[in-house]
Amino acid sequence: MATLTLAAAPPAPPLQSLASLAGQRSMFMDMTTKLGNLGAKFPVVNSLVSAIRRKKSKDTLILSAVVACCTLFLLAYWSRK
Repeated sequence: MATLTLAAAPPAPPLQSLASLAGQRSMFMDMTTKLGNLGAKFPVVNSLVSAIRRKKSKDTLILSAVVACCTLFLLAYWSRK
């Protein structure tokens, strides 16, 4: 009987990973620049981006408060045990 073994793919060389990250960064910087230009031309787009940013920060604040409350309740539970 022959056994089948699956070998894991070797990790990417560091230079290739670095080049990939650099490419992603330049792509996101281009998108940011294009979105900024679009926001300057069309105020509606700018207000939409601002609304999305506000909602994101509100969601982050709520999530942080929930995590803090859960941590406090957990510490209180452990201290009473």
